[in-house]
Amino acid sequence: MNYRIEKKPGFSTAGFKNCVNNDHAFNSIPKIWQEARQNGIGDKLLGLMGENSEKVPKGILGILSGGDWGKNDAFFYYLAVPYEKETPADMEKLNFPKSQWVIFEAQNPADLISAWKRLYTDWVPTSDYVLADLPAVECYYPPGHHPQNELWIPITSKGR
Repeated sequence: MNYRIEKKPGFSTAGFKNCVNNDHAFNSIPKIWQEARQNGIGDKLLGLMGENSEKVPKGILGILSGGDWGKNDAFFYYLAVPYEKETPADMEKLNFPKSQWVIFEAQNPADLISAWKRLYTDWVPTSDYVLADLPAVECYYPPGHHPQNELWIPITSKGR
């Protein structure tokens, strides 16, 4: 699985917040996406997507926050898009500071699951980095984009 390490400028997102139990995450998150398609949330997010800098993820985002990298029983999962304007009243804003990321490429959602496993079992134990205290981002790009999906994990050097 291909990955790269990049420093990115800060960016903001707007989206919808969901609480997910760790033990049920692999079942709950697909249901969140399904409900978003059925109740118009997906269309609303797509409507917010405009021209953003090439330096931030462009697509629908699944943002994982507040789970302390699996140490808590639950975490927040946001369906969001990059968005710099005033956040709509029914959505929440997340701000990301300038950060360093390890970015795993994934061609489909199953590859994202593999990327998560690889992150914890292979990459973190053998890298010169630790997980940073920022949300992780699953990027779901529009058709024709290569790669089709990416997993953005915030990191810092072990030496810091």
